[in-house]
Amino acid sequence: MPESTSLLPCPFCGKPAQRDHSRDPVKIGCFNPECIKPKASSTDENYAARRWNTRAVPQNPALSTQNSTPVWIPAAQLPDDETTVIIHCPNEDEPIWLGYHDGDDGWRTVEGCPIKVSAWMHLPEPPEAK
Repeated sequence: MPESTSLLPCPFCGKPAQRDHSRDPVKIGCFNPECIKPKASSTDENYAARRWNTRAVPQNPALSTQNSTPVWIPAAQLPDDETTVIIHCPNEDEPIWLGYHDGDDGWRTVEGCPIKVSAWMHLPEPPEAK
């Protein structure tokens, strides 16, 4: 995909997306140090760009309408057990996941795999039926 192909901005901080060709796989995403840094990666740059541009964009009532900054809750402050939430896992290649805290064994992805979580937020409300 040529560099001139436009990428959607970061849904969390609004900064332009960038491409990182310094490693394989190529990463496309937000590199703002003050953001949670969502990324899409693939060995195929076209696929990574499509993943970035077609990802689900979190909409959360906790977002500020002025700057679209999400309100992340520290992982130590737990949601209700078995409640699915958006989790931030900064040590993973894909840092944003759906997951839950199971009460006994800690944080897990929705697939049930253990994962280290730094913060979480509630899922958005579903869209209104038309």
